[in-house]
Amino acid sequence: VVEGVKKLDDVVAPLDAGGKSWLWKKLQDGDVVRMEGTLAAPDIFYPPWMLGLWQVSSATRSVEAPLGPELFGSPAAFEAATQDVGKALTYTARFRRSTQGRVVADRAYNVASISRAAMGDAAVLQCYEEEGNANKLTLTLVPGGAGGR
Repeated sequence: VVEGVKKLDDVVAPLDAGGKSWLWKKLQDGDVVRMEGTLAAPDIFYPPWMLGLWQVSSATRSVEAPLGPELFGSPAAFEAATQDVGKALTYTARFRRSTQGRVVADRAYNVASISRAAMGDAAVLQCYEEEGNANKLTLTLVPGGAGGR
């Protein structure tokens, strides 16, 4: 749950007799299809004072799986995520100028930084934008390099 974001408690998928949500059943039956196209803007722009390197500390406040732990990845992944509630993760984030001169997040740097903070310094081999597109990142992790922080 993110501060400043209203949680819509009254928006709940109806449960079927098996205890799974209506959407979960639709997913299982193949009745839900992936949307073609995108609603996202090509980038998010930040105010000029964000330019540069920032020390960030974030903490998981809660973990929820409204469609069940199976759609979270697995029940084990859900359980592992709940163990992180309240634990701070400290990393650096970088904001740079785009080719148009606007301030944007340096996504490759930030993904690598968060990954190192979460998994250990030796966990990340490389992270880069594919074809210069910040929406297409490649992150290469080192097997066995994760420190399990």
